[in-house]
Amino acid sequence: MPDLLKCVEIGTFGAKQKAKVFSMKKGDRLILYATKVLKIVGVGVVTGEYYVSDSNIFLAGPFYNHRLKFHGEIVAKEDELDMKDLVPVLHATKDLNRWGVRFMSPLSSIDEYDWNLITGKLPMGLVDQVLSNANERIMQKRPSGG
Repeated sequence: MPDLLKCVEIGTFGAKQKAKVFSMKKGDRLILYATKVLKIVGVGVVTGEYYVSDSNIFLAGPFYNHRLKFHGEIVAKEDELDMKDLVPVLHATKDLNRWGVRFMSPLSSIDEYDWNLITGKLPMGLVDQVLSNANERIMQKRPSGG
């Protein structure tokens, strides 16, 4: 989880493959999933467009050069959600024997039902706070018209 914490700290998400982040747009909502501990540890929102950089800002090295800016918040350890408890009720995990394959990557899309189910189990107000803060960042980056 150190890499995920670093991503939140610097407000940048990186991926090895372009396809993982290229299709994401400003305003897309994120569930922050720590693959090694199988826990949902927070939420975020994309605040910038896709870009490529070789700068070494991640703990794992410069390999994550496909990037985007985002705003996220990590929940307190006691508020983390164990994925194993969610598997039976999520739409994204219909095949209970292969759910781990579905979430091997920290970037996996989910439907609105799953978003609402997961965020409804997170601390009250966290999601609204993250969405509001991210929206402010997005609005600040827009060029003024006129």
